[in-house]
Amino acid sequence: MCWRDGMVLVTRRVSTLPPHCVKCGKPAVEQKNRTFYWHHSLLDLLAFGALLLYLIVALIVRKKATVSVGLCAEHRSRRLRGFVVSWGIVLAGIGVAILGVSMQSCGVMGAGALVLLGGIITGMFMTRVLLPERIDHDFARLRGCGEAFLAMLPDFNG
Repeated sequence: MCWRDGMVLVTRRVSTLPPHCVKCGKPAVEQKNRTFYWHHSLLDLLAFGALLLYLIVALIVRKKATVSVGLCAEHRSRRLRGFVVSWGIVLAGIGVAILGVSMQSCGVMGAGALVLLGGIITGMFMTRVLLPERIDHDFARLRGCGEAFLAMLPDFNG
């Protein structure tokens, strides 16, 4: 079962969404299980002081939801293009960094590292289907659904 709460999808922590694209509401050609992880955003402050400690604590306290999500052909191919573009940028960054090593140029190596980081960030945004807003003991609240999909769902009464 799933509901809408404004522009947020509310669902059980383990669930299957209706067989429609979560982006546009058209019939889905693909329905896949997606695993979402969430931890309280205040924990992110720990990353500024002790990155390793942050990673350990985040892995321990995170909450998990597994939701079967549908995509139409258009949004599925858009997501695939995102993978191709981001991997192309990552590989280009690695190539530039290797070129910098062979030239013994810190500037070129740094540029390669920046391009690599840009590819990773690009992939994070271009391939994301939904984004967890909060996951608690019973429910997962996810952002990123289109209005047409959310309009098909009943209101959440909390």
